[in-house]
Amino acid sequence: MVKSLPKVIYHGAKIFLKSVHKSVLQEIELSKEAARIRYRDRAAEITPGEPEQMSLNEALRILNVEQLNPEQIDRQYKYLFEANSKNQGGSFYLQSKIFRAKERLDSELSNNADLRNGLANVSNK
Repeated sequence: MVKSLPKVIYHGAKIFLKSVHKSVLQEIELSKEAARIRYRDRAAEITPGEPEQMSLNEALRILNVEQLNPEQIDRQYKYLFEANSKNQGGSFYLQSKIFRAKERLDSELSNNADLRNGLANVSNK
């Protein structure tokens, strides 16, 4: 009995460690599969090569304007773009965010103008 006790402990520990190792490997594989599914679904939402468009609220906050006022947007854009230039010790990243915000607001203004022109043409008929 005393001679077989170390063998029982050894084989029991060996079986236990193998089962823990196997369950850890299975958990890693399940996690990888879940990540593949999650990113596959996310990749379907975003078309490759097309950057995500900035929201209107984000663009307004970046340029620190309350409403779609073209003069105020231009004034804030020029000020912030110059303040963040390399010559002023600014950041290219911030300049690009400011540029994208201005671009987004300009497209919104253009869409609003097109909408107003379309409504005016309909009401004139």
